[in-house]
Amino acid sequence: MKITRREIMKRAALATGGTLAGSSFLPHVVDAAEKTPTANGGPKRFVFFNASNGMEPKHVRPDDLDEAHRDARTATKHIEVALNDYTLPPWMKPLTDIRQHVSVVAGLFGYHIWPEHGAKFGFLAGTKKAAVPRFKTIDYALAETMPKTPMNMIGLAMSQLELMKKTPVTTAASAAGDGKAMPEFADPRLAFQALFGCAAGGTSAEGFATETEWYEQTIEQAKLIRRRFTGDEAHRFDLYVDGLRRARQQRIDLLAMKDRLAANLPKLGDELQHPETDRQWHEVQVEIGIAALKAGITNVVTFDNGGGGPDWSPLSGFDFDMGRVQNSHYLGHMNQVKDPEWMTFRHWSLGLVRRIVDELQKTPEPGGKGTMFDNTLIVYCSDCGENQHAVGYEWPFLLIGNLGGRIRTGRYLQYPVQGRGGFASSPQRSRPEGGRSVNALWATLLHAAGNPVDHFNLAGQEHVDRKGPLEELLV
Repeated sequence: MKITRREIMKRAALATGGTLAGSSFLPHVVDAAEKTPTANGGPKRFVFFNASNGMEPKHVRPDDLDEAHRDARTATKHIEVALNDYTLPPWMKPLTDIRQHVSVVAGLFGYHIWPEHGAKFGFLAGTKKAAVPRFKTIDYALAETMPKTPMNMIGLAMSQLELMKKTPVTTAASAAGDGKAMPEFADPRLAFQALFGCAAGGTSAEGFATETEWYEQTIEQAKLIRRRFTGDEAHRFDLYVDGLRRARQQRIDLLAMKDRLAANLPKLGDELQHPETDRQWHEVQVEIGIAALKAGITNVVTFDNGGGGPDWSPLSGFDFDMGRVQNSHYLGHMNQVKDPEWMTFRHWSLGLVRRIVDELQKTPEPGGKGTMFDNTLIVYCSDCGENQHAVGYEWPFLLIGNLGGRIRTGRYLQYPVQGRGGFASSPQRSRPEGGRSVNALWATLLHAAGNPVDHFNLAGQEHVDRKGPLEELLV
């Protein structure tokens, strides 16, 4: 079949996630220092889970914490206590019996991110949200410190069924740099075929082979089509073709590990092809992400739940009173402490995180000691901050896992969001005394990964936070 110039550009854009630079296929360069394994011989792994519509700090604050320390807005100093000495709030129930692997980080601020209704391309970068990314996000920055894998990171978007079908590849959370959005698989059927198709057999294997042949033919035809372009159009075309070449190389790499892929195929039922509810496809996405980690396709996975904004939150498949909830946007306006829908949502989303923990805990570390979970860190949070209409006063995070002994666990850490410097209602305010930013957490993860930095994405804005990581989290 002859492919027209219009069709070649259209398909190239889809193949590279619709981004100008084809950022999903950027080169993965690792120096010798970055190849250092964890203490027990395995590679480091990071999982990010963005839960939509905000996270009320009370959802992660111990119920019996001293009255003087319960509100980070009135605290005047850093607080650190052992989770074992306190009662976890009911919203954290799925993690109660693994609290020794959990650290709560509360009170971080992100007012400079403007997180209201979600901070697209800003949350994981620690920068002001934007329609087009301007900075590298922490998941991609961490992926650059990992040993080479077929895919340096994988993004899996999770919204509503019709949105996931309508936009099978989307961008909302991760970026490799200025203008380089990282595509996310929103349709798990596409994710399964792209990641495991060569080993799955049946129509998935046929689809993988057909797409691989398409890449081969398209790259060959591109040599002829290239002469039709000049100037900026030629440059854009070259970027797209470069993305196609990298996609082809990914497929070659996946074919080379076909046996390992077959041994780690995610166990999926009819919900993959014929889902009935939003939550079914979210759960399928988690299974695919777990399988990708176990198979060694990547060491960094970002689950973006509702990253397209408050209207993208899942709704069907829950025991919600839709007369009350009305729509996904309205869910964010409900009372996160009093309304039972939020207990349901928090238990479900943390249950997905627990599923990741359980699977990695029972999977031996390939070529190392212990389990895969021993070398993993899971970051659970919301790109909205403390609520849907957040200013970023006190952004809570859950960290699960110690990354091969690099991260302290079993702790409740709370930073003051109101010291003597205080917070005014204006966004033009200085760092509170003793307070730390979301950026400091991202810098801490880079320290733990063996790439110490003074700041993360605060060049020219160093006044926002003091230098260095959150030392209280590092071993």
